[in-house]
Amino acid sequence: MSSANYLSAPFYNPALLTSYDESDDVGILFPVIGVELFDKDDLYNKGNDFSDSYDNYQSNAALAEQTLNQLKELQGATGYVKAGAGVAVALPNAVLPAAFLFNTYADVAAFADVDSTDWTNNGNVLPTNENLINSKVVAMGAQVTDFGISVAQVYETEDGYQWSAGVTPKIQKIEVLNYVANAATTDFDNIDDDQYRHSKSTFNMDLGATAKLDYGFSTGFAIKNIFKQSVDAPTVDGVQARYELSPVPTASVSYKLDGLTLTGDLDLLAQKRFTKLSGTSNAFNASDDDLQMAALGAELDLFGWAQLRGGYRHDLKDNQGDAFTAGLGFSPFSVFHLDIAGIYAGSNEFGGVVQTSFTF
Repeated sequence: MSSANYLSAPFYNPALLTSYDESDDVGILFPVIGVELFDKDDLYNKGNDFSDSYDNYQSNAALAEQTLNQLKELQGATGYVKAGAGVAVALPNAVLPAAFLFNTYADVAAFADVDSTDWTNNGNVLPTNENLINSKVVAMGAQVTDFGISVAQVYETEDGYQWSAGVTPKIQKIEVLNYVANAATTDFDNIDDDQYRHSKSTFNMDLGATAKLDYGFSTGFAIKNIFKQSVDAPTVDGVQARYELSPVPTASVSYKLDGLTLTGDLDLLAQKRFTKLSGTSNAFNASDDDLQMAALGAELDLFGWAQLRGGYRHDLKDNQGDAFTAGLGFSPFSVFHLDIAGIYAGSNEFGGVVQTSFTF
């Protein structure tokens, strides 16, 4: 938020468009791609294990106890997947630095909704007819796509300090998914059907500011999506979900000394995500998927040709595990740039990012 360069500014803080060298004329980021998986409850494997056991149980009653126990183990299991891609073209200049932005990401949460009537109404065993199974696996998802133009300007105070302000007006499309599958089959084959989706197109905006201080310190502040948006998904099998895209203000501080950069970012409010779910057998706590991140990072630049990066990220809401990041960048002749990063937060919690760019 306070240390990124002008090319990545549209994704984090538009004010950083003013962070460029005199030799910079144009930058092209094409593309940045990232994926993160959080399945600490092992929902994917537990769901498949129960589905396989149930198939065998239908023809072998001796598996009744094992199959029932596997269904009970599903209760409360959740998982999240986030994936995104982006493109930017930046035009740094002394008059009005600007950048064109395309960014899209998908945010999917899934959880098991186990209904105890599946066995209490059937003599403490499961019915062998899968159509009589009431337990479900629910997938709620949202895809957010932005098309925007970022602009920024530098200002100077009377005592010589420089600060920058930036804005990204953007057209935004939000598509929300609500898909419900029978826990006995966990069949998501037709998840792309339009009947499970609602979308909304709207206008939104990001704001940002940065300031250069003494002794190599800089600060930054940005607000993503200043206009709150919410979209209700279709009602499927009695289940209805709502996704909220809420404003997230983030404060940042960074320190640079020669080739070393240290950064710290803090979300001042939580990102809400899914705020409502009704029609399930078990109550949904709307705060269970809130995210509020605090992050620390470091980069060591080796003669402008390579960069070593490391970081740590903590969710103040404790809905995701603490994550460690490590990355490597290559930038021969400061023209072509390749950046690769990995994310690890524990068993079944990991991710990665790949980014290529050109600067002239």
